[in-house]
Amino acid sequence: MFLQLDNGIPSHDTINRVFEGILPSQFSSCLHRHSLKILEFIERKQINIDGKVLRGTRTSESKTSGICIVSAWASEQQLTLGQVHVDKKSNEKIVLPLLLETLDLKNAIVTINAMATHQKIANQIIGGKGDYILALKLNQKILFEEVERDFLRQKEGLTFDKTIDFGSGRIETRTAYVMENIKFIDQAEEWTNLKSILVIESKREKNEIVQQQRRFYLCSFIPTAKQANHYIRSHWGIEGTLHWHLDVTLGEDKSKTKNGNTPENLNIIRKMTLQALKQTEGKQSIKNKRKMAGWNDDRTFANSNHYQILFCATIFFSIAKGLQTLRYGKKETIFCLKKDLRKS
Repeated sequence: MFLQLDNGIPSHDTINRVFEGILPSQFSSCLHRHSLKILEFIERKQINIDGKVLRGTRTSESKTSGICIVSAWASEQQLTLGQVHVDKKSNEKIVLPLLLETLDLKNAIVTINAMATHQKIANQIIGGKGDYILALKLNQKILFEEVERDFLRQKEGLTFDKTIDFGSGRIETRTAYVMENIKFIDQAEEWTNLKSILVIESKREKNEIVQQQRRFYLCSFIPTAKQANHYIRSHWGIEGTLHWHLDVTLGEDKSKTKNGNTPENLNIIRKMTLQALKQTEGKQSIKNKRKMAGWNDDRTFANSNHYQILFCATIFFSIAKGLQTLRYGKKETIFCLKKDLRKS
């Protein structure tokens, strides 16, 4: 279970130089090829695209000073399909076309937040034989006002789907509407293949405080109200499933590594770890599955297909965690897995 190193354990600087020199585009292709093989037999998939700032890489108090990674996430299968690094002088809208070029969009439903809601993005998705659901906000002010006005006019005659969730001390009610009649929205003609407008009205109640919100989405097909509720809820799975585990379970925001390609390569390693752990069976948490592989010395345990995945995930995480812990001089080694994991 332990890696034999004749010349001893590499120093933090050595490991950092290795990851600094690896091209993220080549390294991430290993992860993405694995994801694509799983998706080969799925006819209709939902791809959620969203960015995440690596907070530990910030150079100032500004929220935008850290490195930002935009990821494409298959929500139902919980697989990372691609990612791109946002340069400091760029933004998500500029780099998003590069990410879309790397994805197989055929028969896919692509959901994106409002920052990247643009006609060129819609054209690219339709050109790739996919469909889009794009969040609409005041950055498209004229279209937003037209949609809001037309929705209020049609609301009483629209079918809807309502869901009520209880959790974390709050009650959240979501009501979804689908507007098929968009002929009175003048700017609708400027959007390729725009077929409907999805509307989500949400109400959150907690400690006698009520918050209400109405959100609009441009859609290139006509789903049912129930499907619309599902697609919009699934979009935020990239936040609650992928980004949450990267931060809370794998400690990404605690990593202060900033040099060269290292932060992006470590982000890829964490995604490899998470993806491998999610493929294993069992009701244990992601954290406990990782520890199970690191603690067990039984060769039969380690050689089984099920636990080979866990063991690989343990190695991936140990490398990523090692680069952040060795920086502070802790007496942990990234290769002595049992010692590393019992302290994590």
